[in-house]
Amino acid sequence: MKHVKCLVRKSDSKKETVIEATFSNDQWATLKNFCRYTDELFEESRLAREGGAGNLKLSWTQEEGAHYQVSLPDSGDVSTLLHRLRPLILQDEATSVKNIRSVLGHRLEHEGVRNQLGWIGKIFEGRRLQSLFQIHASGPSHDRFYQINSEKTLNAWLYGFEYHRNVKHREHIESLHGGMPLEVSKVFFLHMIQEKVEAIRFLRGVVAVLGGESKEAIVPLPPPPRISHQLYLLPHIEFIQDISEMSAENRAMLAKVNDTPTFAPAHFEGGNTFTGAMHYLWNRWLEGSIPAKLGTLPVFLLVPDGFVSGFGDGPAKNGLLNLVFKMQVVVVTVEGEVRTKPIKDRTTGEVSLDLDPSGMRSTTVTVVDTPEVFEKFLRDAETKGEDLGQLLKVPRFPFRRCYWPPTMKAQQRIKELKETGEEATFEAIEGPDLGRAWEIFSEIGIDLEQHGINLWVDRESILEEQDAGEVNTSST
Repeated sequence: MKHVKCLVRKSDSKKETVIEATFSNDQWATLKNFCRYTDELFEESRLAREGGAGNLKLSWTQEEGAHYQVSLPDSGDVSTLLHRLRPLILQDEATSVKNIRSVLGHRLEHEGVRNQLGWIGKIFEGRRLQSLFQIHASGPSHDRFYQINSEKTLNAWLYGFEYHRNVKHREHIESLHGGMPLEVSKVFFLHMIQEKVEAIRFLRGVVAVLGGESKEAIVPLPPPPRISHQLYLLPHIEFIQDISEMSAENRAMLAKVNDTPTFAPAHFEGGNTFTGAMHYLWNRWLEGSIPAKLGTLPVFLLVPDGFVSGFGDGPAKNGLLNLVFKMQVVVVTVEGEVRTKPIKDRTTGEVSLDLDPSGMRSTTVTVVDTPEVFEKFLRDAETKGEDLGQLLKVPRFPFRRCYWPPTMKAQQRIKELKETGEEATFEAIEGPDLGRAWEIFSEIGIDLEQHGINLWVDRESILEEQDAGEVNTSST
């Protein structure tokens, strides 16, 4: 049996904690072998001592397509590195990092030490690298994408090309590289290998302190959870008033109010009805004619003669819809990593990006109503080094009990609620997911990019005073 005692101290604290641990003879012999293999690694491998994983430059031209320029370390250096890593990274070895971490974690009963061992494990598995970037690849024989810089794909390359020459693993790796050379992925594999070398170095330091070889070991603390904010500008129609008849003088005077967006269409597509007016406003929001301005925004809509709202006095003559939009920023704050993963359609082969929630720890939603509060939020987030996403306009606005214009799915939901006698509220029909506001485009088959619709908004611009400009007289 081997009994050890050591001090644990955080780098930002003077407080010290004494921890003790007892290892069996077999466990201690395994730890000593781990140290021996690690020392041989750094003595014999130049890449382990000095680093180096190669470089990749990617360029693209319309004539030639993608062009890859790959620079890899000397093959002899790579072979030496991988050879000396075998007893440290192959999981069925007693001296593998996984087994050494397990032995230490069971014997060292200290929460901070165990957290550090956990972080060393994440470095070893490439998790730290994956938080910076992720590479995916596929091939004709696959109906999905595979992550290249993952532990699973790395092991397939090691077992298929470097260690056991396993045919199944080799064929799998080759099947992912129909569109790019294997050397491209080899750069990423070697970067992951260097992450393993660093984790081994940290773990060796811990064992050195336990064995009395070193007085101290500096082990990295896990970084604080990554905080990122996704920002959405959500317009509500807070107030609407139908004035069926005005004098020509008053109507002309309204058209000259420069600080209020004013629209005077010749007619509404689909008829001079309330539905036509709402559809008109929706198109103005998509094209950017209604200013993206945080807070309260009045809008005048000078309706065509004969317009019938359904809740006014009758057919309009020199009529007006007086609306008040309330613009809010919805902040979705995510603790952890916000990642996307490519999804391949099995039938068409088309690729889309889907949210990968595996790295998320928690999500909160905050609604910001005023420029002052939003300005303070931006300032605080930047001071703390938190990730701020671009501001995205929500393409449809909530009106009464659903997003406008309503989708067929929403109308069916309203019908079902009425049939069951339940109240048809916005929450019951649309739910809390902002993604519902985009459903209309897949339903009617509109591609926003092809139609030149840009929903991105500069964050600072919604805080500025905006001049509504001249009267818009478009007729759609």
